[in-house]
Amino acid sequence: MDKDNQDQNTRLSNFYKGAMSGESWDDFLVRRMQEKREIFNKSFTSRKWGTYEILVEEKEYLIKILTIFPRKNISMQRHTHRTEDWLVLEGKGIFVLDYKTFPIVPKNRIKVLPLSWHWVKNTSYDNPLCILETWFGDILEESDIEREDYDETAVPE
Repeated sequence: MDKDNQDQNTRLSNFYKGAMSGESWDDFLVRRMQEKREIFNKSFTSRKWGTYEILVEEKEYLIKILTIFPRKNISMQRHTHRTEDWLVLEGKGIFVLDYKTFPIVPKNRIKVLPLSWHWVKNTSYDNPLCILETWFGDILEESDIEREDYDETAVPE
């Protein structure tokens, strides 16, 4: 095993270490991501709505944490080449998926299929909304995005 693979395996085994008996995968992920964000090498990017941090980037998938600032939202968007799996780690908000609206809280999981319109807003006045976002697909780039104007005032809180 080469050193890069060994370092990656050590980081991942340290991440998985400490699973509680009977703990669900989502509970484990939420707990460990809150405790050990520093384990991964991160690429941090700021946006007007908050930040995102790339945790793992591979050919077949990409994992990042979205941190949406209080009362902020991402744009209404969809992607052609990827599926996204979202796990809410902390905070609360409103999620719109193909124009259906629902509240989100920690441990909620959302699957966003290719060409599905989606939008999220942090409804808190004080706390960030943190989401573990995993991309799967044949093109895993920020350029795979189509945005649409969206009237957020139509979304009830």
